[in-house]
Amino acid sequence: MGVLARIGKQEDDAPLLLQQMAQGGRSLPYATGTVHVESDDDPGRALHLTFDEGRLVGRVVDGAPGEWAVVRPGPVDAPFSGELVDAATLASWSVRTGDDRLVLPPLDDVATDALAGLREIPDADLALRFRLVGSPAGMVLLELAYLGGRRVRAQVVDSFAEDMEPVPFGSAEATCDITWRNYLRLRAGALDPLEAGAEGTVDGHWTHLLLLHGLLQQADHVAAWSSLPQVPEELAWFGEVAPWVPDGAEG
Repeated sequence: MGVLARIGKQEDDAPLLLQQMAQGGRSLPYATGTVHVESDDDPGRALHLTFDEGRLVGRVVDGAPGEWAVVRPGPVDAPFSGELVDAATLASWSVRTGDDRLVLPPLDDVATDALAGLREIPDADLALRFRLVGSPAGMVLLELAYLGGRRVRAQVVDSFAEDMEPVPFGSAEATCDITWRNYLRLRAGALDPLEAGAEGTVDGHWTHLLLLHGLLQQADHVAAWSSLPQVPEELAWFGEVAPWVPDGAEG
């Protein structure tokens, strides 16, 4: 058996990463700003949550929509679970920017055809699994399959498959336990795959991690990923603190 490599923290449980970020007693300097929450199931109400380095300092429910909002199912002020969500649940969330609606990532990544034109790289077969912690909806499992350097599968799943068709059995594979925030930064081109795993883990044989890095850092892959819509900066980190917002808290 070859040498395995792990980049980043050494916890094996991805939800533990989320707990440590929100409850570990350390501040989150990037988690500062106001997040707006709306719901099609709760029309006429908007929730505005203000954070200072991850600490809730203001909570207002009114009828005034923000410039943007995360649109959730159910009441606007229902608790945020942070637990694993399936594709159907994820699809019930969206992002409103002005009058426009965007699906919640990574569903836009799954649906895009921007990565259909990646160049062929012989034998560059990779089964890539992302455990994305800290989306507003909860934890998301994303499977990406590359065959000959081309992305041939992208799917949000309920659990990881042992074999990721059509990637042949025994091909390179890697698992990335990272924050949803860093996944967004990775696809925007602000981080490379190993940097994205610095707050989580990137696991795989060291040669597989080299292939992962090479595939995702191709110029055409970077360009295609960075063409996907970007969510408001505050929303990127909101899911890391949302599960610990007290129900009905006044800040």
